[in-house]
Amino acid sequence: MRPAPLLAALLFTAAPTSAAPWVEAGSEQLRQDVDRLAAAGAIRGPINAWPLPAAQLCKIGEVDAALADAARRIAAACAADGPRLTSYVTSEPALIRGFGTTARGEGDIAASASKDFGRINLRFGAGMRDGKAHLEPTLLTLDYGGWAIYGGFVDHWWGPGRENALLLSTNARPTPQIGFRRTAPAPIDLPVLRALGPVSVEVFAGLLTGDRRDYKNTALVAMRAAFAPAPGLEIGLNRALQLCGQNRPCDLNMLADAIIAFGDRDNSGTPNEPGNQLAGGDVSYRTMIGPVAAQVYAEIEGEDENNVIVEQFGRVAGFALTGPAGEDGASWSLHGEAADTLATKLFGGGKRYPGSFYNHSIYTDGYRYRGRSLGSSLDGDGRMWALAGSYTDADDRRVYATWRKVELNRSGTARNPITLVPAEFHLLTAGVELPAATGRLRLEGRLADRDAGARPLVPGAAVELSFTLAR
Repeated sequence: MRPAPLLAALLFTAAPTSAAPWVEAGSEQLRQDVDRLAAAGAIRGPINAWPLPAAQLCKIGEVDAALADAARRIAAACAADGPRLTSYVTSEPALIRGFGTTARGEGDIAASASKDFGRINLRFGAGMRDGKAHLEPTLLTLDYGGWAIYGGFVDHWWGPGRENALLLSTNARPTPQIGFRRTAPAPIDLPVLRALGPVSVEVFAGLLTGDRRDYKNTALVAMRAAFAPAPGLEIGLNRALQLCGQNRPCDLNMLADAIIAFGDRDNSGTPNEPGNQLAGGDVSYRTMIGPVAAQVYAEIEGEDENNVIVEQFGRVAGFALTGPAGEDGASWSLHGEAADTLATKLFGGGKRYPGSFYNHSIYTDGYRYRGRSLGSSLDGDGRMWALAGSYTDADDRRVYATWRKVELNRSGTARNPITLVPAEFHLLTAGVELPAATGRLRLEGRLADRDAGARPLVPGAAVELSFTLAR
């Protein structure tokens, strides 16, 4: 049997298993619920980097009636401990991707089942995408002394943005990786550092496999620390490095040069420098305004072109509101976001660096995996304004819509994988999510006014249907 049908069969034969050590990225409804409870103080610690630890989300105490449905949905996600099947069919995969999971191919199916062995959790999975098999649901984790040590495939979304995450997002497929992270945010019990509040930490190393034109099997190392020093306030610092690869220098000295990064150790301007780096951070503030949870946020990430300091930055800023709609458990959400990946000086009179963001002189395929940016789906030199809203009724039926104004490759660089020339268009996305007896159904439509000058053409219209089957 092929991998996907075999795993699908497990859905009806496997016994219930234990929950995974974290709650994964991809559900806009779940993120909305988490943000509401965090603003109300029912969830504590940093929550802007997904996946989120189960130990942080799955021990929510009693909440008031207005938040009861949000708490119920989070509890259901925490209790989702059985086999799982997800399937997508679309006329055209989404070019612009936000936090919500959408198809990565015209036909996309994956199945998985998990099992606990003491401190070890094994999730075995497989799938088919456009006729090609993959193992992307597969993950092995070890819970050891407050840390989760893992290996496999993980979708990361680092940052408070709903439409864009500049360093790591779910735009590209997950890389094979090994890493470690805290199983729940916790204070550092040392003088001064206690003032940081609950702290979360994650570090992983992955391989950029596939048919890269620069260096095969380039390594990706990413690290993030986030802390919540005051109620509602969250600050995150992160960094990613591309280094090594087939026929590239790769030893401990190069890794040290890349990580220490003093002077020109990481950016010598020679073919033997460690490689490509991005670094930056984000800040967000959540609070309750009456019954409405409100958040404002911003993210910056920099490309290091200077021998001393990071000086070329991409930017994201936005707001999010969510609150109850009546007294029966229904809720609504609204968010707006602006993003710009044409690198500029943070303080420098608006000086621009066309073609810089996500590109590199040595790694000519850039900060990408299998043709898509590891960060924002705009890729480099893009700009977006977005406004989105949703309504969820008491029976978990959700309708949503997003308007985006998108500009791609504004500098016209030939290194942009989306379009070789500047393109500008409006994109309207609307959909409905419906609960089913054994899962959830989603139907989404996307409509863009084509930019006839884009190469290739921007998709004009698409329809997508997905179904998640879980037990």
